[in-house]
Amino acid sequence: MPLQAIKPTGEGTSDAVSIQTLDSAGRAVDTYIWCDWAGESGDQEAWSDGSGDIIQGVSFAPGAGLWVQGVSAAQSLQTAGKVGVNDVVVQLCAGNVALGNPFPVAIDLQDIIPEGPNTSDAVSIQTLDSAGRAVDT
Repeated sequence: MPLQAIKPTGEGTSDAVSIQTLDSAGRAVDTYIWCDWAGESGDQEAWSDGSGDIIQGVSFAPGAGLWVQGVSAAQSLQTAGKVGVNDVVVQLCAGNVALGNPFPVAIDLQDIIPEGPNTSDAVSIQTLDSAGRAVDT
């Protein structure tokens, strides 16, 4: 999914909604900030690096997780494109992988099935609070 196909909705999203990609230790790698003053004309809505330059060429693989920050529960993200109907397979790694629900409906925990050798007692899922602390494991 292209970064620019993700759009914040709600009031006051400019400079208030950001997306970060994380490494396997949970540290920020890239940060994208939504602004309504991007581009050469200074009046375009787009994801920027904070300088006003529109971020081009950034896409996210199916099942990739993003850390999203906003300032209000009235804000949300809207994505363009069709709803996926196939299973989403995410390659795990040593460390952590940030994931989100890739479907527009709730997923039962028991429907998430690790595959591959030695997954018993080796794969875990955590839900996080707004500060990134584990809530449930």
